[in-house]
Amino acid sequence: MTATDLQKQNRSYLASEDSFKYLKDIETRNMIVPVVGNFAGPKALRAVGAYLKEKKTVVATFYTSNVEQYLLQDGIWNDFCSSVSTFPLDSASVFIRSRRGGFSGQSVSVAVGDNFVADLVPIQQDLGQCRSRR
Repeated sequence: MTATDLQKQNRSYLASEDSFKYLKDIETRNMIVPVVGNFAGPKALRAVGAYLKEKKTVVATFYTSNVEQYLLQDGIWNDFCSSVSTFPLDSASVFIRSRRGGFSGQSVSVAVGDNFVADLVPIQQDLGQCRSRR
């Protein structure tokens, strides 16, 4: 929460009262949905997809933290892809992938701190490449 970006700006939601109020507002309106569960399992992500379809809305952004590395490591990547494919998506829907190191050049990347980068990856495009990521 205290990390700064490359311009030495703290961009945490706790960095200012306005940032906190903004995040609190969108979370209160269910625009941020924390998901706890097996991302490759038959329930957690599929339930999110069903809920969003019922509300007639699409996924704008999906941040998986470091969960993806475990999905790949455990050989259950395709199960994750199958679950995400149940989401209502559009061409602007993106994964946010955080990682250490420099920019990948394969997606839109933004600096998050001194050693972290976040890649913004179009979900629909990524789902089309799921099987090749095993």
